[in-house]
Amino acid sequence: MVLENLTPGNLILYIVGVLGLVAIIGLVVREVRGSDLCMGVLPWLIRIPTLLLTINVLLLAYYFLAPDYTYIYVWEFSSRDLPFLYKISGVWAGQAGTYLLWTWFAFIVVLWVGERYRLVSGFIRKVQIVSLIIATYFVLLTIVDSPFELIY
Repeated sequence: MVLENLTPGNLILYIVGVLGLVAIIGLVVREVRGSDLCMGVLPWLIRIPTLLLTINVLLLAYYFLAPDYTYIYVWEFSSRDLPFLYKISGVWAGQAGTYLLWTWFAFIVVLWVGERYRLVSGFIRKVQIVSLIIATYFVLLTIVDSPFELIY
């Protein structure tokens, strides 16, 4: 990834990756040291990436509906004469879009567990650590094979 090709979608992926790592570190520190210092911030370190990934999925859907053929992924999996539903399904038609969709789903699950159980028990925090590691790994996969790469 070259900085001159840093698109809004890729920038969001980088931010989500960093926030995911910070959330993992915060939860691990909480488990190891027993410090409640960062517990007020941790829910936001899960909410914000989930919101950003929602924006990213909607952004990719917009690129398919517009259609914006400056993105390789849109150029490969879309056409002007496709019906509306086929354009929307183009979001997950290829590997890069599927990675983005799975990343989004993983963070939705992490958010749901965090909001439902409020990170109060040690077991739930450990589940969150494992879930965030998996979700952040999906972010890494999505960054490596990004649907937001420009054609030029």
